Amino acid sequence: MINILMPDLSGNERQYLNECIDEGWVSSQGRFVKKFEELVLRNVNNGYCLSTSNGTVALHLALVALGIGEGDEVIVPDITFGATLNAISYVGAVPVIVDIDLSDWNLSRELLDSAMTERTRAIMPVALFGSPAGIDEIVGWAADIGIVSIVDAAEAVGATIDDVDIGSFGDAVIYSYFGNKTITTGEGGAVIFRNEIIAEKAQVLRDHGMSPGRRYHHEVIGFNYRMTNIQAALGVAQYERLNEILSIRKNIALRYCKNLAKLHVITQYVNTNYSSSNWVFALRIPREKMGALCKDLELNEIEYRRCFEPMSLQPAFDKAIISSSLTNSETLFNSLILLPTHSKLSEADVDKISDIVIKSLSC
Repeated sequence: MINILMPDLSGNERQYLNECIDEGWVSSQGRFVKKFEELVLRNVNNGYCLSTSNGTVALHLALVALGIGEGDEVIVPDITFGATLNAISYVGAVPVIVDIDLSDWNLSRELLDSAMTERTRAIMPVALFGSPAGIDEIVGWAADIGIVSIVDAAEAVGATIDDVDIGSFGDAVIYSYFGNKTITTGEGGAVIFRNEIIAEKAQVLRDHGMSPGRRYHHEVIGFNYRMTNIQAALGVAQYERLNEILSIRKNIALRYCKNLAKLHVITQYVNTNYSSSNWVFALRIPREKMGALCKDLELNEIEYRRCFEPMSLQPAFDKAIISSSLTNSETLFNSLILLPTHSKLSEADVDKISDIVIKSLSC
């Protein structure tokens, strides 16, 4: 089986985990947590990082710390993972679902003004499949009209805009380090805040609402959203190799594009001023070819995924506001397939997968 996504744990992971065990620091206190947060901020302009137990709670923590609550409206794209809207629902806010751009597959910038109401308090753009396309425009638009921007960069660790880390954009940016992400802590997440006071508020909320200067004194109701030292140890080893892993993923995407060029399939458009993390390689194919291609991949033991089901079709979010027609989301949902992308893939693996795609789509 060629897996669609796999962690690459070939660095110092085992050594650092053993150090945690030898030193006895396995919970949320330990030297690796601070080191991990420092590495998250390594290429970020002006930010304060809090590690978290996973990416979903990072979203929730960001919303609470930035004051988003009951009845507030938060603009989101129709194509994303459910955690984006789950977090909005946790605080009693209302997701406002907007169509995607059919070239870069991220939130449509043209539809933002029409999604605004007097209750709009925030926007949560998603860097789908690792591409930060349009995130800077959306964050700028939000700042101009005075609403909060929270960037869901769960899939985009290492992505850049004009050579600046995506973590540098928005009032808050969240990352996920789940086992299938670009780099991993097993489970785990992080949130980067732009404002120091908001970051300090979030730190209290993350740590049970305890006052930093008075142990076991709770001034607010908080959460236990802390990352463990064991998770952080994995993350430190992963960040040490982030540039290497990103380079391998980029080369995989380029090889796919070169191999499949003769088919004229449509891939995610990423302008030259944006650099994707290449979390997964995705392509649009004719809808009528999807069934045959999926079968051919299965017969050859190649794992694949279909596009995330649009949020507008999810029963869990039937109270969300649909602010526009969602024809682009529907098109993407019905025509998108995700192919194996991870740093343990060989060139021969990529060529084998490409050959199967070419043969299947040429029939």
